[in-house]
Amino acid sequence: MASRFQLVDSDESDYENEDSNEEKRVEDRRQWFDDSSEEEDETRIVRSQKVKKWEILTNHCSKIKNKLKIQDYASTVSEFEELNKQLSKSENVIQAEGIPVFYIRTLARLEDAVNNLTKESQKKLSSNNAKSFNKLKANLKKHNKTYEEDINKFRANPIESEESSESESESEEKPKAKDKKKVEDKKIQGKGKKKSESEDEDEEEDDEEDDDKEDSDEEEWGEGSSDKDSSDVDERPVDPQNRRAFWTIKEDAKDEKEKKVDDNKRKPRDKKEDIKESKKEEQKKETFTPEVISAKLKEILERRTKKASNPEAYIQDVKNLLSYCKDSELSLQMLNLLSLLEIENSKDTITAVMPRSVWTSLYDYTLRTLTIYSPKLPLPENLDETRQAIIASLALRVERLSKELTKSFKYLDAKSSEYATRLSDTILLSRLINKVIKFYEAIEDKKNISRLAVLAIYEIHYIHDDLLGEMRAKSKDFTNEVFYSITDSQAYINKLSALVFKEGELRDKVFTGLMVSYHHALHGRYAEARKYFLMSNTSSLHNDLTIQVFTNRVIVQIGLSAFYIGNIPAAFKSLNEIVSTHRLKELLAQTISLTKEKAAIQDDKKRAMPYHMYMSTDVIETVYFICAMITDLPKMAMNPSEPDKYTLSRYFKKLLDFHDRQASTGLTEGFREFIIAAAHKLRKGYWKEAYEVLEGLDTWRFVPRQGEVKKFLLENLKECGMITYLLTYSDYYENFSKKQLSEKFEIDVKRVEKALNPLILAGDIDAYWDGDFLILKPPSMNKNEAAGEKGKEKAQHADMTEKLNELSNYLAHAGDSKFGVSNRKKKTLRRPN
Repeated sequence: MASRFQLVDSDESDYENEDSNEEKRVEDRRQWFDDSSEEEDETRIVRSQKVKKWEILTNHCSKIKNKLKIQDYASTVSEFEELNKQLSKSENVIQAEGIPVFYIRTLARLEDAVNNLTKESQKKLSSNNAKSFNKLKANLKKHNKTYEEDINKFRANPIESEESSESESESEEKPKAKDKKKVEDKKIQGKGKKKSESEDEDEEEDDEEDDDKEDSDEEEWGEGSSDKDSSDVDERPVDPQNRRAFWTIKEDAKDEKEKKVDDNKRKPRDKKEDIKESKKEEQKKETFTPEVISAKLKEILERRTKKASNPEAYIQDVKNLLSYCKDSELSLQMLNLLSLLEIENSKDTITAVMPRSVWTSLYDYTLRTLTIYSPKLPLPENLDETRQAIIASLALRVERLSKELTKSFKYLDAKSSEYATRLSDTILLSRLINKVIKFYEAIEDKKNISRLAVLAIYEIHYIHDDLLGEMRAKSKDFTNEVFYSITDSQAYINKLSALVFKEGELRDKVFTGLMVSYHHALHGRYAEARKYFLMSNTSSLHNDLTIQVFTNRVIVQIGLSAFYIGNIPAAFKSLNEIVSTHRLKELLAQTISLTKEKAAIQDDKKRAMPYHMYMSTDVIETVYFICAMITDLPKMAMNPSEPDKYTLSRYFKKLLDFHDRQASTGLTEGFREFIIAAAHKLRKGYWKEAYEVLEGLDTWRFVPRQGEVKKFLLENLKECGMITYLLTYSDYYENFSKKQLSEKFEIDVKRVEKALNPLILAGDIDAYWDGDFLILKPPSMNKNEAAGEKGKEKAQHADMTEKLNELSNYLAHAGDSKFGVSNRKKKTLRRPN
């Protein structure tokens, strides 16, 4: 043991003659210090149950945080379940200490990650990851109800992570522990044996370093701390285990240090400093001459050609140069370069839509180019190639802005606030189009004027004048806005369309003709809408999807306009082409089928119309069924034996038969049930009751000029009721007077003659006029009646064969059950040809 604890080498002769008592004393003291250090190590290893449990929980929380960063929801679910298991195991500690803050922080982090994930990013997840995400979302919704109050308190006052604070405290304690050990070693060495001269020099250097550290610590703690340390020198504990508490920084010293830092931050800046900074900025602007700016632009373009290039950094550099630039030519070049860089940067984004920040920046760049060019009008004839390219790029930029805006409408949720903000951008776009058109008119560039005229018509062709009036009434300042300043939209669109028809390309002409036709049909001008639709020549571009969609929209709107003016046959003819296919939303590009593959869904999104340009499918189907009812009920009454043979709308006939087969009908709820109820009334000639039923439809609030449309509908219902009544009850009457029919159905006498003359000439009604009376001929065996009787006989034979077949099946079943015969086959009777 003596060789183990000996402080010096055995070769030294200076310490060999010392007393053995002094050696024992030193050895005992060294033994005591070694034992105390070993006890300290043992106490550090021992940990409480709280520390153990908290360490396990924090490990799971950190794993969940890392998995959320990479969107690995499968492992996040497993870690979350394991975390809850460990939390249930540590119930005793939680009852004593309470729920830990880091656990509440993890719940809030999970909730934010689930809520902030967009639908587009959810679609990009794998199937397994998407299932795990849905499972995590459902589990969190149930689990966080118990901790809802704690999560709300945490969100109101979020606490920093405990791990960081613990690590900082440990890092502060480590150097202090080292200083403590050095002081203890000095004391032990001073009381022990003497060392060699070289070792004494080293110890002196260490002591000086320790003193310097102590002095620096005192300076950091503040002025008052030096007095306290001088008074507490005698109070330093002898026990090494209690020395750590003595060497830690006191709370009062910490508070004083924080107060000093806050006082330094709160000092207001002097006016002299602000003046100096403004002078420096002015000097920078003076130093940025056009030559310097052009040289730096070349450097930026050279750096841009490299592979590892950051476009956002280049955009920021060019913006900084533009802020210092005063030359108009250089600023035009930089604005053109910025627009190109913004467009290229938008291609690299995750979503296919250009962000709104990029869109607004491009809008500002085009406005700034126009402000630079406007004082120079009219421009000289001999322009450089760069200036000509910039002038031609204005129309391209506006077209790109229009395309990106319509694309953003297709990919956004129509009920979100972002969609409403993007709708306000349409007014900005129309203002920009108007300014660029005026610029091109000043330089007499007709081709670009025709291209921009198409965009201007597209922005306003689907808006009714009544809606423009409401927008004008609600707006505060409408003097500078294009939408609100247009009082006569028809004249505005006719002026722009004339430019397109003269100077535009083939596709622009067709597209403009369809939009002009749609605008006329929207305002009830059926003849003009039909005229422009026939002039548009859509067959030349039958492969273009957008032209197909707009063609279908125009056909439907022309049918609605014909109904609004009371032209029921024309409305039925145009609507029957689209509605009878049972694919109304698909043909109007107002739906996206999610059952298809991803490529097909993307094609549907490209072809789809924006939500604010949708046509009401309920109004379209309501108008179609009313027109079908008015056209088909007289033909069904004319041929009661074979109604399916002469009806024009099979869709309406199937709907009518379905309701006739119902044993009991409830309350009328949908628009189809209202129309079927009106059809049953109109079959019997009750035109007033039919009109009252149709007047209760909810779709009338979407129809413009309801009063005029309802008047036209009432006249058509009277006429239809009169014809169906005559055809249904002609066998029970010999004659009708014109006055009697006009009083019964409240129609003019002239209109009675006008409605019945075509039926008499066609032979649908076997009658003739005798003055003011309609004489009905007695039934005779003409060809039509003979065919009708043959049809009745066939129907009777068909009923008899069905009854005989039922009887034979019943007898066969009864005989088999009686005599046990099961494999015998019975032949069914044939129907007569």
